[in-house]
Parts: sequence; structure tokens; C-alpha cells
Amino acid sequence: MPPFCVRCCTEFKDRRRLEAHQRSNELCVVQPLGRAPDGLSPEQKEALRSRKTMLLEGTEEDKWSHVFRILFPDVDRGDVPSPCTS
Repeated sequence: MPPFCVRCCTEFKDRRRLEAHQRSNELCVVQPLGRAPDGLSPEQKEALRSRKTMLLEGTEEDKWSHVFRILFPDVDRGDVPSPCTS
């Protein structure tokens, strides 16, 4: 997911340009968010890269559920699909 402004929903090529936009003296116009751009957020990428995620205690299904909830945070715990069904 490219970096984007949560106020005006403008996407930027890199984090540096987003930060320049955010620090501008001229405020951007707030737009309805609608839906977030496709892709992973920086926080999701970091959570998936974390060794802690890969070294979790528990069953393979527990690990799958943890990763799934990182990728799809709005899905209720009870609605996480089983990794064993086709």
C-alpha cells in the first residue's frame, strides 16, 4: 500500500513526500475515507516480519489465525476461516 494522507486520501510515492504534505502550512481538505487503498499498511508489514509472529506458541491453526487477523483486522475472531478447509 502506498503511503497516503488520512485527511485527503491522496497517495504518495514515498513516506518522505507524505511527511512533507503533512507538514505543509496549507491544510488539505478532509475527504471521506471510503475504503483504504489496497495493500498492506506499514504496521501490518512490520507485524508480519516480526520474529515474534513466526515463533508464536500454539498450534499451526493458532499461528494461522494470528496472521489472518493481522491481514484482516476487521474480521471477528470467530469468523477466521480454518487453514485446513479447501
